[in-house]
This record gives sequence, structure tokens and C-alpha cells, in this order.
Amino acid sequence: MIPLTVQSNTMFVKAKVISEGSDVPREGLFLLDTGVRMTFFNTPFTAKHGLIRSARRTVENISGFGIGGAVRGVMGRVASIQIGDLEVERPVVQFSTDTKGIAASSQFDGIIGADILSRFHVTFDYQKQEMILQKGAGFLQPFEYDMSGLYFISGGEENNAFTVENVVENSPAAKAGAAKGDLLISIDNQPASSFTLETLKRYLQREGRAVTLRISKAGNVSNLSFRLERLI
Repeated sequence: MIPLTVQSNTMFVKAKVISEGSDVPREGLFLLDTGVRMTFFNTPFTAKHGLIRSARRTVENISGFGIGGAVRGVMGRVASIQIGDLEVERPVVQFSTDTKGIAASSQFDGIIGADILSRFHVTFDYQKQEMILQKGAGFLQPFEYDMSGLYFISGGEENNAFTVENVVENSPAAKAGAAKGDLLISIDNQPASSFTLETLKRYLQREGRAVTLRISKAGNVSNLSFRLERLI
């Protein structure tokens, strides 16, 4: 059972962050949001503790979309996040560098999102101002990140048409010639329509695997072949 701070019906929890190459826990106050896909640290907390500098590998990429459009940031890892007596090891997180907006706030230190909370059975008790966490079946699964360098968005009537929205610099896909706007036709001879956005992301998280993407680029069809490699 984890004590919560509730402000204006919004739940916050104290947690400790240990950066890579360190054993010093940095305590912060974090908003809990099951709708946020990737846990992130606000700019003041990131800068104060040198989290980008201490991360062994980082990439700049889109982390999601909001009302204002694409949200971009620096992605990397920390050694662990501790919530109460529970410790989540080597999560992939976003380090904010925003100078305005919620991610630039110094009123709290970041958001713990669904990437971490989904590893637990979570019960929120507003009356007692507590959160109950029970380890789920996926608690020990390693955190992985895209290994191609491609960020896809989905569309179409059945949401199974995929277009490249961003390509990470110097990534395997970038070196193979992928570009924003490329439309995915198939991957390893499997039609793009047979994937969901989630299964496509997981398919591109298998380190060392050679993949061939058939894409349409401004109406011209071509193949892009490359080997997946760990970016973070």
C-alpha cells in the first residue's frame, strides 16, 4: 500500500529514481496517469539530477501525440524507479527538455504512466488516499524500445494503414533510406494490414533480426532492408 497525495482530484506519489551508473536515489513527486504511454521526468528534475548526461544511450524521437500534435523528447533509461518497497528495473523513460507546459513544471517532477503501472494490478483508494500495487504477470518483462528508428502512425478505416511519421537519425532505418511519409506495404512479406500498431512496434523490437520493409515512397514502391539494433 502506497500513500498518495491528492490535489484537485489528481493523484501524486513519491518515488525514487536511480540514474544509470549511480546508486544514489533521487526522490520526487510524480503524477499518476494511466493514459500516458511513457513515463517521463519534467525538465527541472531532469536537469537538476543530470539524467540525460548519465544515461548511457539516448535518442530524440516522438513519444506520442496530444492536442497540440506530436510530442518530442529525449528517450533513454534509468537504472530503476522505486515506488514504496517495489523497484522497476531499467525502464525506458522520456527526459523532458521543454521550456513551457506541464513537462516544464517545477510543482511536481514528472508522470508515472501506463508503461510502469500496467505491470501491476492497481487499486486506487481515494478515501484512504492510497494506491495498492500487486505485481502482475508482466512485472519482470524487460522494457524495450523500437530498434528500427521508425515511428509509425496508423490510419485508414480499420486503423491498419501505417505511415512513417519520424525517422531517428543514424538509425538502421535511416541508413537504409527510410523517410517521413513512407507508406508501409508489408514487412518480411507479411501485409501491413495484418498488424496493429502495437504488434508492429513489438515486431521491430527484436535485436539482431534482419527485416525487409516494402514501402511506397511518393507512389514508387521499393524495399528497405536492415538489421534491428538496440538504440537505447
